[in-house]
Amino acid sequence: MNRQPSLYDPAEGSTPLPQQFAFVTVEDADAKAMRSFWHGLVIGGIAVGALAWTWPAFAEVNITGTIIDMQPAPPPAVAEVTMNNWSANGPQDAGTYPLAMPGLAVEIEFTWNVGQIGEDRVTVFPPDGFVCLPTSCQMTVPEGKDGVVVILPWEGM
Repeated sequence: MNRQPSLYDPAEGSTPLPQQFAFVTVEDADAKAMRSFWHGLVIGGIAVGALAWTWPAFAEVNITGTIIDMQPAPPPAVAEVTMNNWSANGPQDAGTYPLAMPGLAVEIEFTWNVGQIGEDRVTVFPPDGFVCLPTSCQMTVPEGKDGVVVILPWEGM
C-alpha cells in the first residue's frame, strides 16, 4: 500500500495523540501551486481595480431605497439629477435634501405620493445662473421607474 503514515491510524497500531498537541499539515506541490494562483488572482484583481477606479464626480441621496443622484452631463448641460423610484419610501421621507458635486450644489425637495398610482416628485432648486429642463425643475416618477432633470447654465434671452 502506497500511503504516508498518519499520526493516528488504527490499522498501523498507533494510538491517538493527546488533545494538547497541535497538528501540522504538509502541503503538497499541487495545493501550494493552487494557493499561489488564487493569491495572485486576488492581489492582481485588487491592483487592477484600484488603477481603474477613480473618485466619483457625483452626489447621491438614498431616501429609504429611492436613489436620487446628480452627475456631470455632456455640454451644453452641466449636470443631470436622476431619480430611481422604489416603493419602500413613505411620508416620513418627504423633505429637502442637499446634493453637491465639484462646481455645483443644488437642493432637492422630495414629495411622497403625489399622484393616483403612488408617484413621487422631486423638485430641483438650482443656484442662480442655472436653469432646468423641464423648466418646472420637477420630475414626477411612478414606482419602479426613473426620471431625469437636466441642469444647464442660463445664457440670457
